[in-house]
Amino acid sequence: MQQMPPRIIDAIDHDRYPYILTCIHCDGRIGHSQEVWTGNRGEDDKSGWEVWFCCHPCRDADRPCETFSPIRLKPGTELWY
Repeated sequence: MQQMPPRIIDAIDHDRYPYILTCIHCDGRIGHSQEVWTGNRGEDDKSGWEVWFCCHPCRDADRPCETFSPIRLKPGTELWY
């Protein structure tokens, strides 16, 4: 698993970090999460990292269970990859 570089951690906009995670399929909050590199930088303030949430009730019912929320950067941050 790839580790988030310190320059990304320092540039995270903590006011928009997805701290409260809910399932997009059932609005549930029971599950687990992790920060993952997706490379998705489609908007200027996306870091390429996302918080992945796995909803346990949906997973256990064999339904779609993954929700991804982008980790956004502070305004004006420019990162070179």
